[in-house]
Amino acid sequence: ISGMLKPDRGEVSFNGKSLLGLKPYQIRAAGISRTFQNLQLFGNLSAVENVMAGAYLSGRHGFIQALLRLPGVAREEEETRRLSLAIMEELGLGGDAEKPASTLPFGNQRLLEIARALAGNIQNPLPPRN
Repeated sequence: ISGMLKPDRGEVSFNGKSLLGLKPYQIRAAGISRTFQNLQLFGNLSAVENVMAGAYLSGRHGFIQALLRLPGVAREEEETRRLSLAIMEELGLGGDAEKPASTLPFGNQRLLEIARALAGNIQNPLPPRN
């Protein structure tokens, strides 16, 4: 489904559109994210920074713009952080936001990977809690 392996038969579609022949980044852009069996976290980054990394491809600014800190980059980063924290809160990870990812218990690290996958579709954030 994620495009990492080519199917040898059958059809794979999402929202009525075929995913066959698309590259993984194109499938990601369509709204499909994945996690891995083995944890793939950035252990030295904080938990919230790991979630924010999942939103990178959804951002409007590229690497060079971020490196040069062009107008709007800081605002986008702040919004990404706010939405990432909201996802973490929804998954019960709000209290772990500033902790290094490598220090979290295994179950919370798995949840953190799920949060990062959800952040990949950050342009459609979670609805506000009532």
